[in-house]
Amino acid sequence: GNVRCQVGFSVSKNVRRAVDRNRMKRLLRESYRRNKEILTTTSEGVRLPRAIVLLFSRHVKKASELPSFTEVQNDVRDLLQKLVRETSRT
Repeated sequence: GNVRCQVGFSVSKNVRRAVDRNRMKRLLRESYRRNKEILTTTSEGVRLPRAIVLLFSRHVKKASELPSFTEVQNDVRDLLQKLVRETSRT
């Protein structure tokens, strides 16, 4: 069905440089965009939340310590799948 869900993205100041925080937010947004169909293709009995916040909070001093896009995308996919599984149990 057509799911209306607000999604927010936040990166902790543990990621020191603003450019790295902005990059992480871009990675999170793109990962969600590519995987949001996980939420929209759920079965009828599932009650999904109206709002989700994806937060990245890992201590990062330099850009080379940031996760790759593939890692972020896999984590976002796993989180969305877990969210659907958990909400279908209730």
